Amino acid sequence: DRLHVTYCYNNQAIYYQFYNGSWTNSSTVSGTEVGTNPRIQPLYNGSVNKIYVVYQNYTNCKSRELNVTTNQWDILHSLYSNGTTDSWPIGFGVDDSYIYNYFNERVWDNLLNRYVTYTQENTISKSNYSVTSPYSNYNSLGYVTTTKTADNNIHMAFNLYHIVGGQEVNNGSTPDGLEHQSFSAGVGNVYNIIPSYGGRSDVKISSSYNDLYIIWIEYGSNYLSYAHYDTNP
Repeated sequence: DRLHVTYCYNNQAIYYQFYNGSWTNSSTVSGTEVGTNPRIQPLYNGSVNKIYVVYQNYTNCKSRELNVTTNQWDILHSLYSNGTTDSWPIGFGVDDSYIYNYFNERVWDNLLNRYVTYTQENTISKSNYSVTSPYSNYNSLGYVTTTKTADNNIHMAFNLYHIVGGQEVNNGSTPDGLEHQSFSAGVGNVYNIIPSYGGRSDVKISSSYNDLYIIWIEYGSNYLSYAHYDTNP
């Protein structure tokens, strides 16, 4: 019965909590270092009541865990380091054992003679914060939105496309289009909701028990599109 928010102020990642009619338990999550582009996710399953915040720190993406019951923050953990300052978190999900972290980075392509944007996804084991399954796509997803169903599975929605030299290509594994990605115990699966490339924006996902609800805007449309999916069982 609490509201948890994160934001960037003076290049630091800030956390605030609203409880019993007032704002309380403010914390500078990034400590004394730079912390920009913060993202926040809850983890609650009856016995666990935690909040996770990730943020950008130059070449690193850092994560920190709050035990809401005791109001104690864990130490900072690095989720990736890619050697360039031009990278930023775009969304993540968290379950009992893993953090599923998405980020974009701009790198120089010698063949195209220009900067291109890659989307990276790392599955990080919380037992030792090691990366278990790095994933890369030659595209920019924008933002990845996340929800969790009653079976403790993480679900994400985003618009996926592959652009090389202005031409649409397919990487042979994941078709272009509006995508739903689910994670269970560290294993991810991608499902195509609407095929083919399209300039979709404002993709959002939410859930109620085991039902998923996704909304988005098609390019050139004045209408909000909607899809409903009933997951297992």
